[in-house]
Parts: sequence; C-alpha cells; structure tokens
Amino acid sequence: ILDIKAMTNGRYRCVIFDGAKQMTSMPASQLSESLQGGQIVENSIVRMGKVQSSDVGNAKVLIVFDWEAIGMGNPVNRAGATSAPAPAAAPVAASAPAPPQYGAYGAAPAAPSYGAPAAPSYGAAPPAAPAYGAPASNPYQSASYGAAPAANPYANYASNQSRGGPVVKEDLSNANIIPISAINPYSNKWTIKARITAKGEIRRWSNARGEGTLFSIDLLDSQGGEIRGTFFKDACEKFFPQLEEGKVYTFSGAVVKAVQNRQYSNLKNNYELTFNANSEIRAVANDAGIKAQHYSFVKIDSINMTEPNSTIDVIAVVKHATDVSEIISQKMGGRQLFKRDLTLIDETGCEIKLTLWGDRAQAQYDWASKPIVAFKGVKVGDYGGRSLSTSQSSGIAVNPMIDEAHALNQFRAACPNGEIPVGASLSNNPGGSTSAGDLMERRKTTSSIKDENLGMHDDKPDYITIKATTTYIKHDNDCWYPACPGEKCSKKVTQTTDGTWRCEKCDKFYPSCHYRYIMSAVVADHTGGTWISLFNETAEKLLGVPAEKLHEFRQNGQETDYEKVFQDALFKTFLLRLRVKQEMVNDESRVKASVMKLDDIDFVGESRMLLEAIGRYE
Repeated sequence: ILDIKAMTNGRYRCVIFDGAKQMTSMPASQLSESLQGGQIVENSIVRMGKVQSSDVGNAKVLIVFDWEAIGMGNPVNRAGATSAPAPAAAPVAASAPAPPQYGAYGAAPAAPSYGAPAAPSYGAAPPAAPAYGAPASNPYQSASYGAAPAANPYANYASNQSRGGPVVKEDLSNANIIPISAINPYSNKWTIKARITAKGEIRRWSNARGEGTLFSIDLLDSQGGEIRGTFFKDACEKFFPQLEEGKVYTFSGAVVKAVQNRQYSNLKNNYELTFNANSEIRAVANDAGIKAQHYSFVKIDSINMTEPNSTIDVIAVVKHATDVSEIISQKMGGRQLFKRDLTLIDETGCEIKLTLWGDRAQAQYDWASKPIVAFKGVKVGDYGGRSLSTSQSSGIAVNPMIDEAHALNQFRAACPNGEIPVGASLSNNPGGSTSAGDLMERRKTTSSIKDENLGMHDDKPDYITIKATTTYIKHDNDCWYPACPGEKCSKKVTQTTDGTWRCEKCDKFYPSCHYRYIMSAVVADHTGGTWISLFNETAEKLLGVPAEKLHEFRQNGQETDYEKVFQDALFKTFLLRLRVKQEMVNDESRVKASVMKLDDIDFVGESRMLLEAIGRYE
C-alpha cells in the first residue's frame, strides 16, 4: 500500500503496488475499520481476496472486498512505478468460512398474489430459465394468515449454529456478484444476489415535476447487507406483479444514490437503489445462506430512552390484541384506515403498546395463542409515554425460528403459569394519561435542565417528562401567526395588497388564512421554574380555545374576554413532555425547552405511583 487517503463519505482511496505496476483501489466499506484501526497502513503488504474492476471517469479503479495484512514492506520509490491496467476479471480467493447456517426463519406472511406467477427473468432474457430449487417446506409458513400454531412452536428448535441446509454458492466469475455493502455511486456493472425481505404497496406521488406511481423493496444478502430499492412509473408497472416477498433474485442495472430522507428507509445503509424499466432482475434458486430477515433487537425497557420517531426492531410476546377498528384520517383527506393495538411484553417485564395499520391490522393472525413475534422497522412514538407503530416498510414474523425467539420462549415457560409478570408499562394505562414509564424516579424537575446540562450533549436533543404548574403566559403581543390553510401545510402566509394570503411553500394564494399558536410560558415545580415554548396543539390544550377565537377577541376589542382566557390557564398542573435542545437565538446560545405533549394529571394514577414509591422505602 503506497498511499492512503480518506474521503468525505467515510471511504478510502489507496494506491497499490505489486512490485512492478501501481493503480488506484477503493476498499469496500466493511474494510474501513482495518484502516481506521491501524491494522493496515502505508507500506503494508496485503493479500487481497475478492476484487472487482470498476470504471470511474476515464480511469480504472479496483474495488477490494476482502484483504489481510501479511507484513510490512520498505518504502517504495513511486517514480519508477508505472500504472497498470485493471484486471479483466476479478480473481477469486479461497472461499471464506461459510456463514452460520440458518434454517427456516419465520417471516412476515406471504404477500397476496398480485398477478401471474413470476417469470424467471425480468430484465434481459437469459438463455434458459433458472432452476428455482425451492425447498419442500415453506420457510415462512409459521406466519401464514389464520394458521393455527403448534402447541409449542419451539419444541423441536435447534440452535442456528447446529441447523444445516443447502447453500447456493455464488459464481463470482460468471455473475460478477458483489456484496451489498460494496455498492456505492462509483460502482458499475455490478450484480447483487439478495432476498426481498419486505415489499411495499403501490403508492401514488405528485409534485411540481409531475405524478406517477412507485413501490419499494428491502433487500438482504448472505453477508447481512441491506439496501432499499425503489421502482418508479414504468418500472413500477413492470416489476410489481413479478417480485415476491421472501424470494431470492439477482439485481443489476439500478442507479445508486445517497439516502435523502431517512423517513422512508429504516435500513442501515447510506445508499439506496433506483430501478428503471431496463434494470435486470432474475429469479434464482433459494439460498439458505441468506436469512429471511436481519434484526437488531432492542429490549422493551430500553425503548423509554430511545429518541422518538426513530425505527427499531423488537421481539416480544403478544400479551393482548384488540379487535380491528376503523378510523377516518383528516390529515389524509378523509381516508379510511384500519388499526389494531397489541400489548407486547419481553423478558425485561416491561410492556408497551404497538399499533398495526392497514393490511397488517386486518391480517388474521392467531393472537389468542399469545405468539412470539419479531417486528422489524417499527416507529417509536411518545404519545402516552412510549408506543410503537408499523409503517409500510415494517416486517412481522410470527413465531420465528431464531435464537432470540427460542430464548424468550424458554424464559416465558419458566415463569409462573407461563406468564411473564409485568414490572412496568411504557404506554398509557387504560384509565388515564399517566404511564408507568413516567415512574417517580424517571421524571425530571425544572432545575435538572440546568443542573444536568440537558440539551447540550452533541447535536441531539434530550427528551424529559416533568410535572409542573403554569405561572406565567406571555401574551403582550400576538401569540399566534397567520398560517396556510392548505392541506398538510402550516407555514406562515403573508397578506397581499388585494387582501389575499400567499403561501410561499405552496406557491398559492388563498382568500383567508388559519391562525395557529406559537407562544411562550413559564412553568414551575418545587425546584424552580423554566421557560417553555408551545405550538398549536399543546397551546390550544393549555388555553382551552383555538387561536382563531383569541384573534377574534383582539380584533373586536374584547380585552376582558381575551385576558380571561390567559388567567384561567394559570396555576394548572400538567405532565409535560419536553424536547430540550441548545439553539442559537440572535447569535446567542440558549437552551430551549419545547413542549411535545401536555397531559392533564390523572390523580388516581398519580396516587398509585406515590404509594408504590413510598412502599419502596419500607
């Protein structure tokens, strides 16, 4: 290794020299640790395993997927080294030890059939249809809709390390298959082999550039690499009926892009794929070396410390399931939605509510059997303590045959009557808005914001819950602003000379506007007081009237009515969920506490918690 340079995306470029010629190489992302940790440095002699030639501009770059340091060489006079052409084909080193063999994993139930069975080839037609070689038993049947599970689905469970199965070897010289972790915008003429672990429904989109349809898939390969792929317009129409969740395919001819919005992907990959109608996708034989799903499980008792809106994986026992209910979403233009709430519990003794939406809510699982379920990519919410909810890309596996499920089943079996005792609940109790997740020892005080330097750690905010009383509400100036009346928009609008209101974001004019709160107040407890910021929903709950009403009082000169609203809101006690973050205000650094949630006190629940706290001192 003659030279090592770090790039802005966390990757590295290296100049390699074989004693006669030199060229530029780019180690795959999984090799970055060896460079960062100093195992491989300049003048190291390395043995390279799998490599691939790639065109970057007019130059050839060697992508390295595997290497090891075997010694140190003497400094080389680079002036005498000449550039070498990239090899025509990537050499294949001795096979690395095979990954642990996994048998049938329980996964989400097979997606409903959308059309004719998939053809073997979806891109350029191959010379002959591939042999599918599907296993005799369906590895996903444990999650089939309406299927009654065995009395103990883990009765004959064997550890992943001891379970065997046929593994389809990758023919790198023929297919040029590379790991998902090696894909980057500099790669070209690559092929990956992966299992579709999740397939979303077709959605419509519309913006200034036009409209169309799209759907997305999540891919997983034999090395555990994951990446999201999206199909637009023609590609959506072509491939949606042909791709099946749970099946293995080879993929090539997609554009590699950096992930722009984490809201639409819960995978740990900085890149995503965009397929077009000319992309080549081929069905291949099932590969037991590719898991049905890849998980990074979080224990339920740790979710209380997880940042809201993040996505996590959870495995738990379904303690209770409600019936399917139907709601009308005003935010989605009156769209009809179906939901079902599950109560989950794991070996920590903590329980939490998880909401299933859409088809997942209507799926006929045997919830009465209290199955063990693995959830992938569920969203953390902070409404009513902590809660979870599924999205279109979430995965559900009922009674999965994985080590974590087996361990949880053994733990449950050892509990009295086979029921895990409840230690605490992170979600609301049925009778009030106080959650056990907000136990006395977990709550903060107003003084802790300063004493513990909350909001000043790195770039991440701190989320805390306090019980405090309103002592002052600032209202000498208008505590509202004119907002856009358009759907899903609350940006500030400005009034034009002809009396209409213009929204810069929507680029539209409206005959009227809405008024939304943005206000400041002071709350206090036994340790002191702090300023808080409230926005429309929380401010309206505090004052009890919408911003339009206060604006009307001010416009009509009804000062007595106007003042009474603020007086009535003073000296009321609430549970407040605060987002504490250091921000720059007028070139000055300040710690700002914004109210994310404001709840009335459930006095029965509060009394119960106080009694429990007193009991712990006995």
